[in-house]
Amino acid sequence: MNDTSKEAEKIQIELLRQAGFQRRLALTYSWSSAMRQLSMEGLQRANPTLSKLEVGIKFVEINYGAELAEKLKKYVDANRNL
Repeated sequence: MNDTSKEAEKIQIELLRQAGFQRRLALTYSWSSAMRQLSMEGLQRANPTLSKLEVGIKFVEINYGAELAEKLKKYVDANRNL
């Protein structure tokens, strides 16, 4: 599914090709950050009883696996009072 016309897509690709390395890197970081934020918001809406921290751990579980999420949870629990 693509909501961008072929002509607009060609223009976007050409603009990306013309952009310097730093600009492309900045765009990549921005897009990645936006997608991460949207994912977190979606998780919060789907799990309204979870705290922000619990949503973050759920995000790690979904994207990086249950083992890492469990390690993160243990780390957070052990360092809660620091």
